[in-house]
Amino acid sequence: MRGSSNRRSLIDNGAEIGRRERQKLKRREQILACAVEAFERLGFEGVSVEAIAEAADVSLRTLYNFYPTKLDLLVAGYVRTLRQELENALMKLADPPAAPRNGVYQWAQAHFQVYATMDRDLLLRATLHALAQGPRRGGGHDYADLDLFALSGLRQILDIYVTRGRLPPRIDVDALARVIFAAGNGEFFLWLGDPDATVESALRHMRSHIDLALSSALRDHHSSASAARLS
Repeated sequence: MRGSSNRRSLIDNGAEIGRRERQKLKRREQILACAVEAFERLGFEGVSVEAIAEAADVSLRTLYNFYPTKLDLLVAGYVRTLRQELENALMKLADPPAAPRNGVYQWAQAHFQVYATMDRDLLLRATLHALAQGPRRGGGHDYADLDLFALSGLRQILDIYVTRGRLPPRIDVDALARVIFAAGNGEFFLWLGDPDATVESALRHMRSHIDLALSSALRDHHSSASAARLS
């Protein structure tokens, strides 16, 4: 009887924890939705944190528990927009074009086309704020999650090409994805920091990076395979 009672207690506690977590997530999304709507309507500088808390029907203390600063709300809003757009793009890339270079380029293109719709100055502020916080806090955590999501999407595309036989079965997909992702990050920061840079120029550079990464990966793979046969 005692064992049965303990099991029930554990189940009840688990259900209660799950319910609280769902409520917290719902409240966090409610605050963010109100903030994004206010930013779009009045501009980032035209909205106070107090107004956002009032619109979301939460106390300032509750808002700050989820988003320590207004910039954290801006980062989270940008991340949500980017993730939604990337999810749509990745759905289209579930059946990517025949050539790996074209499928990977479309992955890069999806990112930069979304960046182009955003206020570059605010995106710069949001990005610098997220990086300053690190991957475990506030906007930095949201930013890191987006990076992992984007990298995972790139790996999925490369895996499709491996399955199709367009990339060798033993190629290091993880390493290849990281190289291309790093190149994308570099072009993003160059574009973000240079008011004269364009999305088109960034994508031209990305095309070159992708071609180089794919050709280098294939060359290294063929060299390793030849060495293995000779040994």
